[in-house]
Order: sequence, then C-alpha cells, then structure tokens
Amino acid sequence: MSQLVHDFLIDNLYKTSNNILLKEYDHTLTHGELHDQSNQFCNYLYSLGVKKGERVALLMDSSIHSIIALVGIMKKGAIYVPINTSSSEDVIEYIINETEVSTVIADAKYCNKLDQLSMKKDLKLIIHGSASEDQNMYVFEKYSDFEVHIQHPEHIISSDIINIVFTSGTTGTPKGVIVRHECITPFMNYVTKRFHHNEATRTLSDTPLSFDPFLTEIVPSFIGGGFVYLYKGLMSINKFLKVIERENITNFGCGPSLLLLLSSNKHILQEYDLSSLQEIYFGYESCPTTTIQTLQTYLPNVTFINGYGTTETYASSTFHEITYPVTDEIKNFPIGDPIEGTELLVINEDNELTEPDEIGELVIRGNSIMSGYWKNQDATEKVLKVNPIFPESLEKVYFTGDLVKRLPNNDIIFVGRKDTQVKINGYRVELLEIQNIIEKHSLTKECCILAMNENDTNKIYCYLITENNSQQELDEIKTYLIAKLEPYKIPYKWIMIDRMPRNSNGKVDKKQLEILH
Repeated sequence: MSQLVHDFLIDNLYKTSNNILLKEYDHTLTHGELHDQSNQFCNYLYSLGVKKGERVALLMDSSIHSIIALVGIMKKGAIYVPINTSSSEDVIEYIINETEVSTVIADAKYCNKLDQLSMKKDLKLIIHGSASEDQNMYVFEKYSDFEVHIQHPEHIISSDIINIVFTSGTTGTPKGVIVRHECITPFMNYVTKRFHHNEATRTLSDTPLSFDPFLTEIVPSFIGGGFVYLYKGLMSINKFLKVIERENITNFGCGPSLLLLLSSNKHILQEYDLSSLQEIYFGYESCPTTTIQTLQTYLPNVTFINGYGTTETYASSTFHEITYPVTDEIKNFPIGDPIEGTELLVINEDNELTEPDEIGELVIRGNSIMSGYWKNQDATEKVLKVNPIFPESLEKVYFTGDLVKRLPNNDIIFVGRKDTQVKINGYRVELLEIQNIIEKHSLTKECCILAMNENDTNKIYCYLITENNSQQELDEIKTYLIAKLEPYKIPYKWIMIDRMPRNSNGKVDKKQLEILH
C-alpha cells in the first residue's frame, strides 16, 4: 500500500502503463506518459534549484500540463500551493508572500495577475504557453528536454507536507491548510476499494486545481487504472451531457448547484444516452431532497452519494448512498458513515457526547486531519483541540463548527453552522431549518436564508427563486410556511432573484446576497 500520493501512479504501472489516464479535449496522456513526463518535470525543477520542502505555487487551470507539474512537484518533495485563478492580485500576492513561495508556475493568460510579484529577484516564474524568457522567467515546455528518469531522487516520507490549500477567505483572511501525504493516502485507498474503481472507471473531473477535492477525482484512477476526462467549466447543460455520452463517463462529483441545474432541465436528460453513468457524488452544501427525487426519476440507474467533508479533514470524511426511491417522508439526507480510520463525535456544550436527537458540534478524529493552518497558531488552536472524551490521550481532534444530531438509528443529520444559529426575538433559530422547509415546496427552485441586522435586531431574509418568480407563487409558499413554522421563524423579508450567486467553489456567495437587501 502506497504511503505517498505520487507512488500510486507507479504501483500498478506494469499493467496500466498504456491505459489512457487523462483526456483534455482531444489531447490524451497514458499512465506511463504521466509517470515519465512528471519525472522530467521533477528534473526540470531540480535544474532551477528547487529544493525539498520549498513552496511552489500553481496558478493554472485544471489541465494535463498542470497535472504533470503537480506530480513533478510531489516527486521533488516540494510543497505545492494551488491558487484559485479567479483570485485578485492582492490575494495572490498575499498567498505567495505568506507561504514564502520560491517558484510560481502559471498559465500565460494569468501572467497579468503576477505583475506585482514579477520584480522579486528571488522568485522564479515558469510560464506555460509562452516562449519568452528572461532572468527569472522560464518556459514551462522545456521540461521535455530532461531525462525521463529522476536524476536526483529525494527521500520523502508520509508525514511530509504535500500541499497547502487556502480556504476561500469569505469570512476574513484566507487560511492555509497544511496537508501531509498521510492525510490523503488512506482516503484514496478507501474510495478506490469502496466504489470499485478499476480500469473500466471513467471519471469526469470539473473541479478547479485550487479546490481540495481535485485530487479525489484524479488519484483513484492512478490506483485503479481508470480514465479521467478534464472538463473545462460548465458552459452549458447540453455540452456537459454530450461529454458524458461521448466519453462514456461512469461517475462525477459536484455541488448541489449542478444537481439543481440538471433537475431544472430534466427534460434535456432524455435527449442523451447516459446509460454509462453509474454514480454521482455531491456535497459542499445541503441538497434538497426534492432535487434527488426528480433526478432519480430520469436517472433511475444512477446511485447518488452524499458526502460530508472539510478542507481541514481532507475532502470527504463520510459517504451516504441514497436509497431508491427517495420518499416524501425523508426530510434530510444523513451525512453518512465515516471512512476507514475516521470517527465522528457529536459533542454538546459540556464537552460530552450528545444523546440521540440532541444537537451538538461535529468533531472529527482520525488520520485525515490537517496539521494546522500555515503560520496561524491562534486559528489552529481554535479548531484543533485535545479530544474532550479522552483528554489523557493528548490526541488532537478537529472541531468543525458544524451542528448535527445523531438519530436513534445512529444516522447523523446536518443541522447547520454554529455561526448560522441566531437569536430572533429572544428565540434561538436555526436558519437551515427554514431553508429546508421552503425547499420542500414544489414551486421552489432555490433559496437561501440569512439573518440580517437592522437597528441592532436580527431579521430573517429569504432569497428565493421559484418556477416563474411570480407574486402568486410567493404567496403560496408563504401560506405553506405559516402552516409549518412558528411565527418568529417566518422570514421578515422575501427577495425574489433570478440567479443564486455562487463563488468559485460552487457555494452560495452570501456576501453578494447581502448587497441585494
């Protein structure tokens, strides 16, 4: 069993070397070619003076070239720092300075975002798609001039850092999550085994390089010998479904926003042969049960899998395979069973395990937990604490900030965030409860509930998209809600919108919604 992420590529190479691993438009790369070319890139980094443990930033789209670079960085023993390509110049500069990056690898089209950094004499820039060179700027494509065998191999162990992934920073300054090889490899082995990844597996990957689930869409095929199609953003439902049909895709992962889009365009699903599709993984936010009900009608042979995870605990800590069919009695999907090597604790305010149906904070223990936030001890100590159930062990566990409850049958249901529980007229209100009930109405397409402060008083705002965004539909939903909830939980203000704003991770951009009120 591999202890290093990039070693998964080597383990089965004797039988998978000629299998196509990656496809981007019409450009393909076999398992053996990725192994050889990432070795060449590793040698290129050595020639530029990159050392083990140095930070190498990636400002690139998800592509065959960026994966060659990424694996080459791993083999060098350097630490890769993926940066969201939509980030502002200030955020990019902050991340590069904060992690003391020695080398930046960027697609040429993002060079303008590096203008503030180009004058730093000690910073090397490797540019993909540009033939120009100067003292500190190097051509990406020159890696192909190097040997296909690593000339100066590094001694890398499982506790070495593989990457630093920065959170979105929507609630403040971005924090760099430190991830080690040993945080990732058990997850990859578990997923490959549980979901039977093999040479027939064909994954569609549409996750940005900077988002932590990116590797979960690539590495299982290192292990199983499968195929990954790199999809460049959701330009249209038709193009997306055409790729699934043409490439015989068997699985993909997404956020609820894509499932909502597929559900809203359900009639289009019948226009394509989607018989190859076996599994759809979703997570990041709660998904209305009605959305899965609709999709199960049109995709009856697809297994929908709900996952729960955080960047701090690497990708996904749980999986729940949704039963067919979803009945009207199901109000929320459980977050699922923990993966091997992980345990979920539900802790109350007295630092004790909760009773069934008692709401508490989800605490995660196991080998997938981050080492901490880069150069941010205060933030680290707020979430990584000694296990309150067994403090004598001195084991650090991760306090997620998510509120859940464990049902009598042991299922765990996500309730909301600690920071989304608010006081309204003296009552404690969970905003996600209101949102879930509104989403159950057949006229609701999407909604988001926020608490806004007006004159030092919290008010509930509902941002809503219905079938036709008509006043009649709104009145019907209000009447429905009055019959379901206590008066103090009824939204104070309803705002009809045409589109739910989302950030690059696919999550609802609440800051953009707040501007609308």
